[in-house]
Amino acid sequence: MKHGYMSLQPPSSSMMVCCSSATPNLAQTLREVIKEQIISEQQAKGRSN
Repeated sequence: MKHGYMSLQPPSSSMMVCCSSATPNLAQTLREVIKEQIISEQQAKGRSN
């Protein structure tokens, strides 16, 4: 499966993943895992401020 990463913001930006060749279940699982990771990182960042 080909993949790529693109950032539109400074280095602390979030990552968007497009899985066009993945099965729908795999794509949904990846979206959920990435969403949870982003939320976790944002909460940790909020606690440190």
